[in-house]
Amino acid sequence: MDRIILINFGFIAIVTVFSERIKATIDCNFDNDLCEWRNKADSCFNWTIGNGKTGDKTSGPIADHTTGSSNGSYALIYGRRSHNSSCSAVIQSPSFYVTENSILSFWYHMNGNGIGSLNVYLVSKHTRQRIWQKTGRQSPDWLLANIPVSPGASKIEMEATAKYHFGSDLAVDDITLRKAPPSLQRTTTTLSPTTIQIAALPINCNFEDGLCGFRTYNSNFSSASWTRKNGTESLGKFTFLHGDNTTGSGSYLSLAIDNNRALIADRASLYIPAIRSQKMVCLTFAYSLPSHTSGVIQIFQTGTTTGNATLMKQLSGYHGLYWKSTFVQFLPSFEPMKIVIEGYYSGEPGCVVTLDDIHLVEGICDVQESKRTTRAVTTTFRPTTKTSPAIVFNKTSSCPSEYFGLLNELSCDFTSNLCNYTTINSPIHWQRKKGAGGNWIARIPERKNTLSGYYLTLNISTYAVRHGEGILKTPENKSNLSMFWNFRTVARKQFRYQS
Repeated sequence: MDRIILINFGFIAIVTVFSERIKATIDCNFDNDLCEWRNKADSCFNWTIGNGKTGDKTSGPIADHTTGSSNGSYALIYGRRSHNSSCSAVIQSPSFYVTENSILSFWYHMNGNGIGSLNVYLVSKHTRQRIWQKTGRQSPDWLLANIPVSPGASKIEMEATAKYHFGSDLAVDDITLRKAPPSLQRTTTTLSPTTIQIAALPINCNFEDGLCGFRTYNSNFSSASWTRKNGTESLGKFTFLHGDNTTGSGSYLSLAIDNNRALIADRASLYIPAIRSQKMVCLTFAYSLPSHTSGVIQIFQTGTTTGNATLMKQLSGYHGLYWKSTFVQFLPSFEPMKIVIEGYYSGEPGCVVTLDDIHLVEGICDVQESKRTTRAVTTTFRPTTKTSPAIVFNKTSSCPSEYFGLLNELSCDFTSNLCNYTTINSPIHWQRKKGAGGNWIARIPERKNTLSGYYLTLNISTYAVRHGEGILKTPENKSNLSMFWNFRTVARKQFRYQS
């Protein structure tokens, strides 16, 4: 326990700086209540305590993280209580003070098509800085977040939103605040301005011909390093990644670990040359975190005169088995600045962290974070001749001829009727229409790229019904029922719509 002892005219006071008091106020497993966390007064709706499985079958955990059973509890938002997607629920910690770099850890559960976002803010007397964010569906499992917290007096706020009223229950559990281990204690040094060389923008690197002038100097953590490689990323017989993002057969950067010496949170740093611009600067890059035991990627902005590092973005946890793209926006800078991309070791097998296609240009980022990057731009032209049906399933050389009849049954342009498709009667249902449609809220243009102009639309104009389902079922084919059961289940989900 760290303490400061003050002596004044014979009076002795002991002030706890990073003590059990921090644990008492910040740490919480929610098994009894919200501990000393409180719902913020101006929240649109509130966090509550959840147990076991939530009422929404498509979202929310089935048990808490602490015990893994229905006996434990967690903090939860019910998405159905949100008024709209901009409505947020905010839970706030008590005020605390730390004198050293610290780590805020918690487990979060974000699984459902209606999941909105979870934001974490560090709130001081004059600022409210977002230090972590996740948006949309993440995983059916509990995931761990580790967030650096700088020294000082602060509060922490967790803000959650719901995209839809359904599939949007979101939970957190087991919040802790700890002093950062030595490998995460960032130290800074003051650099002499006379030694700084400013690089011209734009800066582009796909690592095909080398490191493009980037530095990977890493004296503090020799067990972790960025290594240029190509080919696959594998663990045993399982392949996480099949190639680079640029071409699929080129080079990329991978976090290399010396398993005999590496410790959890050891990191490798990639230094982009110093830049200076009086305009906004946008950094984009491709990355892959394809394992549940993948490490962490952090992007820092470092002032070259002060050496102070500011965390701009953090990526952690499982992000899927494909390359993804992301961006970071930097404000105009009158002093030279450096950008550092760091990869952290998770301490577990399957720690795969990769980078590729780094671009740094002047301007405002107008790209969206992609769930899966593409290697080529595909241009789509509007057809001027006869087109395929609205729903079409093509025969291929690998498709047995006995399945052709079923594929013909599945194809439909709705010219005369619903073909062999069927609908389920409910207040919300599919309608066959022609020409323009919609209402003052949303206009539907006439569909001109079919011969008939017919299409299906969901009658969402029934204002008395707040929730409902429109289900379009594929035709049954009894002779091939067992063979196509999985296919028909997927197709049914594709046509399932909840308003």
